[in-house]
Amino acid sequence: MALEREKGQKEEEKSLKEERKKGVRELPFDWPLNNINRQYYMLPQKNRLKRKKDFETVFKKGEGIKEGFLFLKFLPSKLKGIRFGFVVSEKVSKKAAVRNRVKRQLREIIRPQIPKIDKGVDCVLITRPGIEEENFKDVKEAIDKLFKRARLI
Repeated sequence: MALEREKGQKEEEKSLKEERKKGVRELPFDWPLNNINRQYYMLPQKNRLKRKKDFETVFKKGEGIKEGFLFLKFLPSKLKGIRFGFVVSEKVSKKAAVRNRVKRQLREIIRPQIPKIDKGVDCVLITRPGIEEENFKDVKEAIDKLFKRARLI
């Protein structure tokens, strides 16, 4: 019994080595398609505000508009596209999972809006406590109002 198991393991190792050489390997299960294409769950790289320096310049020099539980700071930039950054502090929730869910919702609301905005603008969306209890539709309406008041769309 032990010899058969050992023989089967050796054959499996050989086949794995051959597959590595070919560069192709079959997955032992059906891979869900929604996990393969991650671009639908993230903002494009060119539309992200990442550097601390960029955030600081928007905070210092940018205009601000408040709408309920959201605060939008924006600053015209020399770049062609629009870049977004999100601030969800611990005041919103002590739990990181809740803060991350809020950020995912904000990104998903903003992602389809990006083609409508052709100005070069850097934006930071700051959330206030209470947004974690709001539903998706209310947050979307608030963001639309903010963009219209800022004359971005």
